[in-house]
Amino acid sequence: MNDKKTFIGLLVATTVMVTLPLALQAQTSVSSSNSISKQGESNNARQTNDRGTLIAQQDATNAFNAAVAKLQQQNYAEAVEAFSEVIRLEPNNWRPYLGRAIAYRRQGDHQNAVKDYDETLRLNPENITAYSGRGIAKRRLGDNQGAIADYTAAIRRDENYGQAYYNRGLSKLDLNDRQGALEDFRRAAAIYREQELVEFERDAQARIDELEKTGS
Repeated sequence: MNDKKTFIGLLVATTVMVTLPLALQAQTSVSSSNSISKQGESNNARQTNDRGTLIAQQDATNAFNAAVAKLQQQNYAEAVEAFSEVIRLEPNNWRPYLGRAIAYRRQGDHQNAVKDYDETLRLNPENITAYSGRGIAKRRLGDNQGAIADYTAAIRRDENYGQAYYNRGLSKLDLNDRQGALEDFRRAAAIYREQELVEFERDAQARIDELEKTGS
């Protein structure tokens, strides 16, 4: 349940895969050609560079889509390799780092997951999926304070992010902050209810019932 919005975020990223670094390289190459070549030579250089850029863009997009497919198929080791290939083609694109982080985390390699979430956030500091995913990985590593900080960062950017409230509740519970956990589970349940995520709401409500029964 905790991966639903994370995975949705990655799938959304698939449809908007862009290769700005390659485009900028093409512009630079074309500008250089213009400064040292005649007009006809410049046009040929531009066409050659544009063609090379389009091929590189297609290669990166195809590799990314193949990596996402591996992730969907739960072939996590292959997904890691596939996203690594995209990173080789597009080292300044945050999307493959996010995808590889998810693959690492799902196969239990939380240390490397945190590193890739770090890189995702370096390239895209407002990415709530990366904050949430890094929080999950940090909790698995026993760093509940760090996890809470990441969930809070995600919530600050999207106050209707039910998963972040739910997961923050789990970390607070680990730290024996039962009242804080109860408040987060209640908020998560309310959001899930509004979003008609019945299964998620049921899970959050079960946490609430357990805490209320044993005394928060």
